[in-house]
Amino acid sequence: MFKAIYCYFDTAMKFQEFLAMFDFSSVEYVEKLVGQLKEVFEIVEAEAVEKN
Repeated sequence: MFKAIYCYFDTAMKFQEFLAMFDFSSVEYVEKLVGQLKEVFEIVEAEAVEKN
């Protein structure tokens, strides 16, 4: 999932550097982040289906 998001950014940053921006030490943070990312992908998918 993070790799897909990383691909949307136009950056010279390496993927490992991109991942370092997130705090994966907190379970609550990771669960909230993953939930929000799922919402984003659901919206993108719904828009794509609508356009097709």
